[in-house]
Amino acid sequence: MTVLPDTLKRLKVSSRLVVNRALARGWVVEPYESNPSIMKLTLPSRAQPIHIFSAAPPHASYVASKIAQDKFITNKILADRGVPVPAELLLHAGHDLPQDAIDAFLAEHKRIIVKPLDASHGKGITTDITAKAALRKAISVAQKQAKTGRVLLQNHLEGLDLRVLCVGYKFISAIHRTPARVIGDGRHTVAELIDVTNEDRGENYSKRLNKIPSNEAEGYLGKKRYNSVPAKQEIVQVLGVANVGKGGELQNVTTEVPQFLIELSEAIARTLFLPVCGIDFLIAKLPTKDVTKQQLHPVVIEVNETPMLMMYEDTESALQDRVIDAYLDFIETSE
Repeated sequence: MTVLPDTLKRLKVSSRLVVNRALARGWVVEPYESNPSIMKLTLPSRAQPIHIFSAAPPHASYVASKIAQDKFITNKILADRGVPVPAELLLHAGHDLPQDAIDAFLAEHKRIIVKPLDASHGKGITTDITAKAALRKAISVAQKQAKTGRVLLQNHLEGLDLRVLCVGYKFISAIHRTPARVIGDGRHTVAELIDVTNEDRGENYSKRLNKIPSNEAEGYLGKKRYNSVPAKQEIVQVLGVANVGKGGELQNVTTEVPQFLIELSEAIARTLFLPVCGIDFLIAKLPTKDVTKQQLHPVVIEVNETPMLMMYEDTESALQDRVIDAYLDFIETSE
């Protein structure tokens, strides 16, 4: 069965890439009508068909999946293994907020981040909070996005965002992610520049880059800056998170990742029993092959159980095919 074009258009970029590469291998791909991201793959080399969900193979356990969806548990497990993670404070839903503990956490760390415990794609996250009033608002925003209503406070760490992709517990790719931004032309406001930038972008990962959420950008920048006119070639960061789902941009740095970080990433994947995962690090500088652990100072801020397999500027490149092929090879050869 060949996937119909209309069905293919409904899929996110990563899923479309998987389908195209699977069809090129001669596999039969059958998405389900209620959720096309769940597909039945029939392979010539296997007696029984295989089911996948986007970038999630059938090999990850339910427990591993639930752990990855809980940022607090994930970081506790990694911290027990000596992996650097942020300091954290968990706020439970349905209970009076431990105001003294919240205020003490802010006083200790000075700058903090608030995020839903179990949301994804940058939803409900507020960064660089320094004041109690802003903290109260951020907690309310995060609670609305959290599936369980629980919220996580973390100390705000400076650094660059690095997403490492592991497939079959092996390092396969890495991208440097930057928060959504616009470039001034001396004539248009930030708000207008966001609208122009969004013209070539998509919703919900339908294109390589997502649209920048204007309302969140205004909240991050403040009304005055949002409606100001940046100078020509001035770069304006319009959101605090680097998630591609929030309009962030990406740069492939696979060939620059040092061996110690490759080994650490693979160890994290094995520790969490996630054969396919995206590991988000904060790092002090862009990686190079010869950089030391002390110079890079990597801290794990999150682990994604269903990572975006679209890891390159050019999604039709041989390098992008390498990522997808590694995923399909793992599916085909693993029991």
